[in-house]
Amino acid sequence: MSAGTAALMCAGVLCVLPIAACHGIQRSTSPEPVAAAPASVSAVTLSPDHWELPPGGGSLDLVITTTGNTAGNVAAPHVVVLLRTSGGTLSASSVETDFTGHARVTWSGAASATITAEAADILATSRITVRDGSGPFPPPVPPPPPGDPTPGDPAALIVSLYPVYGPVVATVPVTFAGAARDYTGALVPDATYDWDFNGDGVVDRSGSDRAPVVTFPSAGRFVILLVAHAPDGRAGRGQYAIDILPAGGPIAATLTASSVDVRGGEPVTLRVTITPPVPMPGTIRCDWNLGTTGATTTTIADGVSELTTTFPSLVSVQTVTATVTTPDGRTASAIVKITVRP
Repeated sequence: MSAGTAALMCAGVLCVLPIAACHGIQRSTSPEPVAAAPASVSAVTLSPDHWELPPGGGSLDLVITTTGNTAGNVAAPHVVVLLRTSGGTLSASSVETDFTGHARVTWSGAASATITAEAADILATSRITVRDGSGPFPPPVPPPPPGDPTPGDPAALIVSLYPVYGPVVATVPVTFAGAARDYTGALVPDATYDWDFNGDGVVDRSGSDRAPVVTFPSAGRFVILLVAHAPDGRAGRGQYAIDILPAGGPIAATLTASSVDVRGGEPVTLRVTITPPVPMPGTIRCDWNLGTTGATTTTIADGVSELTTTFPSLVSVQTVTATVTTPDGRTASAIVKITVRP
């Protein structure tokens, strides 16, 4: 006898009735909807995979991309990616990729770090390095696009933005660079760009301008938002947090020499560094007093200027002075004493 029937004696005859006749009508219930299983993951990438921030640190948007291994499906959507960092902080410890297989998280801090992303036992790493202040600052480059896409899919734009150089001082113009790329990494030539320079959700500039020039009126942290639209309806969003230094704040100069004990006629390289590096435009002048060798003037780029000179062959202690003058009239001086022997 099945579970859905019951046996009763009806006028001496064994009757088989549906169980509902004894217990009432049984209401049917629909099965709980089952969430679609996330796509299997064959690769996880972090963009950028290496980045250098100026002294003092800052923040950086990381783009996480998961790739599926199902034939015809390159994007791996709705994949949970676990994140950890050896230094600094992340805005989230785990994220879920969207329908394009992308997710975004922000790292911030003032120490070097390695970011690790993990999905389906597959790891990706990104190295963050805070510079020590030596040497010029290379302009940042936009995050590299993911590779080996399926043509035409997914229908979203990858948007990147960054200042052309930094740090940035209030009241000094700075140029931003923005780009909208499709999933293949190709630039979308006819995209329009909506720029929000203070993160208040109001578009400050709209159109085809990919390199707007902005002047921040005061010091502080600003979040720059950029939304790009393609003519076919695709869209993407990016953001960049930037720290603006006070205008007219004091600067300091540091002067070093390749050697402070030399023979006469032996070349000596002098290096002056100003802190914080004052961004261009404008010429930062360095006036050198080289003792008995005379005086000269150089310009400073990216906070640094170098000069190679020699001193006469006689026993002496030469006092070298470097005086730095910024376009807005701020000055700083530093000295170094060099012993010269015949």
